[in-house]
Amino acid sequence: MTISGYFAPLKNEEYEFIARACANEKNVTILVLEPKVFFIKLLQKELMGLPVKLETGKKPKGTLLSDAPAASLFDLKDTREASLAAIMKNNRLLKKLIQPMMNEKRYLHSLSVAETAKKLAESHGYDPKRAYRAGLLHDILKKYSEEENDELLRRYNDSHLSAPAQIKHAYTAPYFLREVCHFDDEEILNAIYHHSDGESEDILARILYIADKREPLRKIDDGILETAMVDLEKGYALLEKNVERYLIEKYGVTGVYKNKNR
Repeated sequence: MTISGYFAPLKNEEYEFIARACANEKNVTILVLEPKVFFIKLLQKELMGLPVKLETGKKPKGTLLSDAPAASLFDLKDTREASLAAIMKNNRLLKKLIQPMMNEKRYLHSLSVAETAKKLAESHGYDPKRAYRAGLLHDILKKYSEEENDELLRRYNDSHLSAPAQIKHAYTAPYFLREVCHFDDEEILNAIYHHSDGESEDILARILYIADKREPLRKIDDGILETAMVDLEKGYALLEKNVERYLIEKYGVTGVYKNKNR
C-alpha cells in the first residue's frame, strides 16, 4: 500500500490513519511529494516504531492525507512537541515558515539580519547557525498589534506593558517561541528579548542587536558594522551612542527603554 501526500508536519489523524494501514497491510510506503521533501527527516522521527518505508517523489495517483501544508509557525501551535523541536532547529525550514508571518519588507530584513548575525558570529568565534536562527526569529511577532502584544505581556510579563509599542514584539516573541513552539534555546531567546533595548551583555545578544540595527538593507554607512566585525564591544558602544542621538533628534527623549522593574 502506498500513501502519498504533503506532510507538513504529520497531524494526529494522519498518524492514526498510517497506524491503521500498518495494522492491515504488510507493506506500507509513505510517499512524500515534492516540494515538501525536507520533511522526510521529521517524518522518520514521527513514524518511529511503525513498519513503514519512506520515499520521496513527484505527485502520483494515490491517497492524499493532506494537501494543506503548514503555512507558518502560527499554524504549528497544536503540533506534537517532537515535530516542533525538529523544525525549530532547522534554519532552512524556519526560513519558509516565518515568511507568511511578515510582509515582504520585514521578511527580507529578517533574512538580512540573519546573514549579518552569521557573519558577526563567524568573526567572533560564535556558532553561526545559532546566530542565523536568532536573526530569522527576532521579528516574528512584529506583525502583532499593540493590543495582541499587550495580551501576551499580561499573561507572561506585565512589567513591559509600559514599553514603547514598536519594541513590545521583542519582549513577547520569546514567550511565544517557548510556550507555543517548544523552543528551548535560552541564549537565542535572551538575544531576541533584548534585540531592541540592547541591555544584555551576552555575546549573541550583542551580535543580534548590532545585526538588527546595521544590516545592509538599512543602508546606513557609518562604519559601525565594520568596526563590530573586528571588535564587537567597540561596535556595540558606538551603536549605543548612535541610537541615543537618534532618539534625542527624532523623539526628544534620552536613553533607550529601560525596564524599571527588572
